[in-house]
Amino acid sequence: MAIDIFFSALHWLGATIYGGSLIAFSLLLVIRQRIVGEHRQNVMGVFLAWGPGLGLSMGALILGGAVTHFRIHGAFEWPTETLPQQLIVAQHLVFLVLWVSSFHLEIWTLDPVRKLEGPTGTQEHDNYEKACASATRQAFFNALLFLTCGALGFFATQLA
Repeated sequence: MAIDIFFSALHWLGATIYGGSLIAFSLLLVIRQRIVGEHRQNVMGVFLAWGPGLGLSMGALILGGAVTHFRIHGAFEWPTETLPQQLIVAQHLVFLVLWVSSFHLEIWTLDPVRKLEGPTGTQEHDNYEKACASATRQAFFNALLFLTCGALGFFATQLA
Protein backbone atom coordinates (compact mmCIF):
# COMPACT_ATOMS: atom_id res chain seq x y z
CA MET A 1 0.00 0.00 0.00
CA ALA A 2 1.01 3.62 -0.48
CA ILE A 3 1.06 4.32 3.26
CA ASP A 4 3.52 1.48 3.82
CA ILE A 5 5.81 2.86 1.14
CA PHE A 6 5.54 6.36 2.59
CA PHE A 7 6.50 5.37 6.14
CA SER A 8 9.23 3.02 4.98
CA ALA A 9 10.67 5.80 2.80
CA LEU A 10 10.36 8.24 5.72
CA HIS A 11 12.29 5.80 7.91
CA TRP A 12 15.08 5.30 5.39
CA LEU A 13 15.29 8.98 4.49
CA GLY A 14 15.56 9.85 8.20
CA ALA A 15 18.18 7.13 8.71
CA THR A 16 20.22 8.36 5.75
CA ILE A 17 20.16 12.01 6.79
CA TYR A 18 20.72 11.30 10.49
CA GLY A 19 23.39 8.65 10.07
CA GLY A 20 25.18 10.31 7.19
CA SER A 21 25.41 13.69 8.85
CA LEU A 22 26.31 12.19 12.24
CA ILE A 23 29.14 10.14 10.74
CA ALA A 24 30.37 13.03 8.60
CA PHE A 25 30.33 15.51 11.48
CA SER A 26 31.97 13.10 13.91
CA LEU A 27 34.81 12.57 11.44
CA LEU A 28 35.11 16.33 10.86
CA LEU A 29 35.16 16.93 14.61
CA VAL A 30 37.90 14.32 15.04
CA ILE A 31 40.12 16.02 12.45
CA ARG A 32 39.24 19.58 13.49
CA GLN A 33 42.41 19.79 15.61
CA ARG A 34 44.40 19.64 12.37
CA ILE A 35 42.54 22.61 10.95
CA VAL A 36 44.48 25.83 11.41
CA GLY A 37 42.99 29.19 12.34
CA GLU A 38 39.41 30.30 12.69
CA HIS A 39 38.08 27.45 10.53
CA ARG A 40 38.61 25.09 13.48
CA GLN A 41 35.81 26.81 15.37
CA ASN A 42 33.62 26.83 12.24
CA VAL A 43 33.43 23.02 12.23
CA MET A 44 31.87 23.02 15.69
CA GLY A 45 29.67 25.99 14.81
CA VAL A 46 28.24 24.23 11.76
CA PHE A 47 27.67 21.07 13.82
CA LEU A 48 25.80 23.11 16.42
CA ALA A 49 23.73 24.76 13.70
CA TRP A 50 22.84 21.34 12.25
CA GLY A 51 21.32 20.19 15.58
CA PRO A 52 17.70 20.67 14.41
CA GLY A 53 18.51 18.65 11.29
CA LEU A 54 19.76 15.79 13.43
CA GLY A 55 16.70 15.97 15.65
CA LEU A 56 14.18 16.10 12.82
CA SER A 57 15.87 13.31 10.88
CA MET A 58 15.98 11.10 14.00
CA GLY A 59 12.29 11.83 14.51
CA ALA A 60 11.56 10.78 10.94
CA LEU A 61 13.65 7.65 11.44
CA ILE A 62 11.74 6.72 14.61
CA LEU A 63 8.26 7.58 13.31
CA GLY A 64 8.79 5.79 10.00
CA GLY A 65 10.31 2.76 11.69
CA ALA A 66 7.63 2.52 14.38
CA VAL A 67 4.73 2.78 11.93
CA THR A 68 6.38 0.32 9.53
CA HIS A 69 7.00 -2.15 12.37
CA PHE A 70 3.39 -1.85 13.52
CA ARG A 71 2.04 -2.29 9.99
CA ILE A 72 4.13 -5.44 9.47
CA HIS A 73 3.53 -7.10 12.86
CA GLY A 74 0.16 -5.62 13.79
CA ALA A 75 1.51 -4.78 17.24
CA PHE A 76 4.55 -3.44 19.03
CA GLU A 77 6.07 -6.80 19.85
CA TRP A 78 9.46 -8.20 19.01
CA PRO A 79 9.60 -11.98 18.63
CA THR A 80 12.89 -13.66 19.54
CA GLU A 81 12.49 -17.23 18.28
CA THR A 82 15.09 -17.02 15.51
CA LEU A 83 18.56 -15.52 15.30
CA PRO A 84 17.50 -12.79 12.82
CA GLN A 85 14.69 -11.78 15.19
CA GLN A 86 17.14 -11.66 18.08
CA LEU A 87 19.46 -9.46 16.04
CA ILE A 88 16.57 -7.07 15.33
CA VAL A 89 15.80 -6.89 19.06
CA ALA A 90 19.50 -6.20 19.72
CA GLN A 91 19.41 -3.51 17.01
CA HIS A 92 16.46 -1.82 18.70
CA LEU A 93 18.18 -1.96 22.08
CA VAL A 94 21.35 -0.39 20.65
CA PHE A 95 19.18 2.26 18.99
CA LEU A 96 17.55 2.98 22.37
CA VAL A 97 21.03 3.59 23.80
CA LEU A 98 21.76 5.85 20.80
CA TRP A 99 18.55 7.78 21.38
CA VAL A 100 19.40 8.40 25.05
CA SER A 101 22.98 9.23 24.10
CA SER A 102 21.68 11.78 21.59
CA PHE A 103 19.86 13.56 24.40
CA HIS A 104 23.06 13.49 26.42
CA LEU A 105 25.00 14.93 23.48
CA GLU A 106 22.52 17.72 22.85
CA ILE A 107 21.75 18.76 26.42
CA TRP A 108 24.80 18.04 28.56
CA THR A 109 27.66 17.93 26.07
CA LEU A 110 26.90 20.58 23.46
CA ASP A 111 25.33 23.12 25.83
CA PRO A 112 28.70 24.00 27.46
CA VAL A 113 30.13 24.57 23.96
CA ARG A 114 27.26 26.93 23.14
CA LYS A 115 27.74 28.83 26.40
CA LEU A 116 31.46 29.32 25.75
CA GLU A 117 30.92 30.70 22.26
CA GLY A 118 30.64 34.46 22.32
CA PRO A 119 29.31 36.76 19.64
CA THR A 120 32.82 37.31 18.28
CA GLY A 121 34.25 33.86 18.92
CA THR A 122 35.25 31.89 21.96
CA GLN A 123 35.76 33.74 25.19
CA GLU A 124 37.71 31.06 27.11
CA HIS A 125 39.86 29.14 24.65
CA ASP A 126 41.03 26.31 26.94
CA ASN A 127 37.57 25.60 28.36
CA TYR A 128 36.10 25.81 24.86
CA GLU A 129 38.58 23.24 23.54
CA LYS A 130 37.84 20.90 26.47
CA ALA A 131 34.11 21.20 25.82
CA CYS A 132 34.69 20.57 22.10
CA ALA A 133 36.77 17.48 22.88
CA SER A 134 33.97 16.12 25.04
CA ALA A 135 31.42 16.81 22.29
CA THR A 136 33.67 15.14 19.74
CA ARG A 137 33.94 11.97 21.83
CA GLN A 138 30.18 11.87 22.35
CA ALA A 139 29.42 12.44 18.65
CA PHE A 140 31.91 9.74 17.66
CA PHE A 141 30.36 7.34 20.17
CA ASN A 142 26.92 8.07 18.70
CA ALA A 143 28.24 7.44 15.19
CA LEU A 144 29.61 4.07 16.33
CA LEU A 145 26.25 3.20 17.88
CA PHE A 146 24.50 4.12 14.62
CA LEU A 147 26.91 1.94 12.61
CA THR A 148 26.32 -0.90 15.07
CA CYS A 149 22.56 -0.58 14.45
CA GLY A 150 23.20 -0.78 10.73
CA ALA A 151 25.45 -3.82 11.07
CA LEU A 152 22.91 -5.66 13.24
CA GLY A 153 20.15 -4.93 10.73
CA PHE A 154 22.36 -6.03 7.85
CA PHE A 155 23.23 -9.34 9.49
CA ALA A 156 19.59 -9.92 10.43
CA THR A 157 18.51 -9.56 6.79
CA GLN A 158 21.37 -11.76 5.57
CA LEU A 159 20.41 -14.57 7.97
CA ALA A 160 16.66 -14.35 7.30
